[in-house]
Amino acid sequence: MAMLVLAPLANAVQDPAGCNANSVSIAISALKSGVPTNGPVKPGDVIVYQVTLGIGPVAPGELACNYEGGQLSITLPNGTLVQMAGFGGATPNVPMISDGSPFTVLSPVPYTVNVADEQLISGTKYVVCVADYGSTASHPSQINGTFKSGVDEEQTASATTSKQLRVSHPSIEVTKTCTDGTCEQGVIAFSGTVTNTGDETLVNVTVVDDQGTPGDTSDDVTVLAPTTLAAAASATFSGTYLATTTPSTDVVTATGTGQTTASAVTDTDDATCELLGSPDIAVTKECQDATSLTGPITFDGTVTNTGDVTLDSVTVVDDNGTPGDTSDDVTVLGPISLAPAASATFSGSYVPAASPSTDTVVARGTDNSICGDGRTVQATASATCGVPEQRLGCRITAGGITPDGGVDETVFADLVKATFGGQVGAPCGCIGCFDEFDNIQGSWQHTRHHHKGNFHAMLYNSLICGCDGVMDGNLCNPGDRDLGPEPRKAPANLACFSGVGELAPNNGRRTVLVAFRVEVEDRGEPGAGANAAPTDDVYRIRIWVPQADETVEALADDACCTHGEPVGSAARSPDIDDGGSIVHGNIQIHPMLPNTVKGICPPPDTACPQ
Repeated sequence: MAMLVLAPLANAVQDPAGCNANSVSIAISALKSGVPTNGPVKPGDVIVYQVTLGIGPVAPGELACNYEGGQLSITLPNGTLVQMAGFGGATPNVPMISDGSPFTVLSPVPYTVNVADEQLISGTKYVVCVADYGSTASHPSQINGTFKSGVDEEQTASATTSKQLRVSHPSIEVTKTCTDGTCEQGVIAFSGTVTNTGDETLVNVTVVDDQGTPGDTSDDVTVLAPTTLAAAASATFSGTYLATTTPSTDVVTATGTGQTTASAVTDTDDATCELLGSPDIAVTKECQDATSLTGPITFDGTVTNTGDVTLDSVTVVDDNGTPGDTSDDVTVLGPISLAPAASATFSGSYVPAASPSTDTVVARGTDNSICGDGRTVQATASATCGVPEQRLGCRITAGGITPDGGVDETVFADLVKATFGGQVGAPCGCIGCFDEFDNIQGSWQHTRHHHKGNFHAMLYNSLICGCDGVMDGNLCNPGDRDLGPEPRKAPANLACFSGVGELAPNNGRRTVLVAFRVEVEDRGEPGAGANAAPTDDVYRIRIWVPQADETVEALADDACCTHGEPVGSAARSPDIDDGGSIVHGNIQIHPMLPNTVKGICPPPDTACPQ
C-alpha cells in the first residue's frame, strides 16, 4: 500500500466538513483459483490481480478528505498495461472515495505466470505487478484524482504500489539403469535415482515401475515409498521384474507435490536390457564288443546340457547301427528336462548286421525359455565295435613222444615218457563248452608207459584254433616256421580241445571217466634223415579224475578251452599233467576238410581267447 498526503489550502467544497488531510491508499492483491494468495506461485499458474483504492491513514487528530475522479491502471509482470474497468479515458469516472467506502476492482486480464517475466530480487525470483492511480513516475500522463479538501484550488490525488509474488519452480527428475538378465531366469534388475530439481520442497515423492508392461497398470510396483525431498535432495530406488520379451524396456514414473504450491510434478525414465543365454547340448557314446557271434553290441553314454538355459524334452535316439533307416530307431533316454550343466546317462544294445559296426545316437533338446521360443538343439555321437571274429575251422593231426611222463602221484616216481597221437577237427575255429554236440569229431589217445595209465578221448566239448603271430588272409605266420619245410597252409599254429574220456589208471581193463584238456603248438616240421633235428612242436595234456563231490561233466565244462585257463573245480592241480616240447614225432594243424563242414558254426558260450 502507498499513500500521498497534501496539506489543505483555502476553503472550498469540503467533504467531509472539517477534513484537513489528503491521503490516498492503494493496494494490490492476487487471486489464484479465486483464492487470495501471497505466493509462492509457479510458472503456469493463472493470477487475477485486484486493486483497492481507499482513504489513507492520517496523523492523530486529523480528518482525511474524500477524493474522486482520476485514472487507475496496472502493469502486469509481462509489461502489459491494463486500464482498470470504470477508469480511464478522457473522462475519469472514479467514484467518490471516502473513509469507510473503499473502491475495489479486479483486473480484466488474467495473467499466466511465465519464467520470462521473473525478476531476481535479493536472490529470489518474483513476478511483480504495479498499480498506478493518477499521474505517477510510471505513468505521468494519467489523470489525477481530486481531493475534496474545501480549498479554492483543490489538490490532486495520485498513488502507486506493487505486488510481488515469489515464484517457486517445483521440479522432479528420475534416472534409471538396468542390468541384463538371463534367459534361464528371465529377471532383469534395475536401479535409479529421483532428484528434487526445483527450488521447493517436494512431499509424497514416489517412484512406480511398470514391470515392463506399458499400458497395463495392474502389475505396477511402487519401488520408492512416499518420502519428502528438499530442494536438490535425492533418493535411490531399485527393483526387478520378469521380462516377457528380449530386449525389454521398463519405465519408472516419479511423482511429487510442491510443499507450498501444492503443485504436482512428474518425470519418467526408461531403460532397455536383454536376456542373455543360448541353448546347447553335447552327447558322448562308447560301445563294447559283442561277446559272441550273435550276441549284441552294448553301448552307453552321457548327454549334457552345455548351454545356459534349461532344455526340455531331452531325448537320445539310437539308430541301431542302420544310418538312413529310421524305422528301427530306438529312444534310449527321455524325454526329460536338463538344467544347465546337468547330465544324464543312457545305455542300450543292438545286434549288428556286419562287423565292425558303427552306431550313432542323436541327442535333442528344446529351449522353452523366453529367449528360445521352442527352438531345438541337437548333437550326435558314434562308436564302432564288432563281434568276435569267426575263426576258420582246423584239423589237428599228431603223433609223438613227450620228453617225460610227468609225476605219478601214487608212487611219487618220475615217468620216463608217454606217447600220444590222433586227429581232431571241427568246421569252426572256436566252439565253446557243450555249445552243440557233433561239431567236433576225432580220436585222441595218450599212453603213459610203465603201466601208469592209458587215456582215450570220447566226447569233445570245445575246440579253439589260434595264431600267436600275424594272420595273412587265412594263413598264420606265413614263411615264419622255426624248423623244417613250410607246412601246408593253415589258419592257426595253436590249438586247444577238451572233453570227456576214459582213463585206465593201470593200463588195464578197468576205466574211469575223466575230463581232459589238450593244448598243442605247431612250430615246424622235423628234418629229414636219421640224425635230423627234431621239431619244436609243443604238446600238453591235463586230466582230472572226478572227486567225490564232482561230476565229469562239470569238470569238463570248467576245463573248457574257451576259458583262458581252467576254472572252478578244474582250477585245482590235475591228476595227470604231461607235456612239453616233443622228443619225436610231429604236430600239424591243417585247414578243416571242406566236406566235413556242416551248417552254421554255433556261437561259443564264452569269449574265445585271443
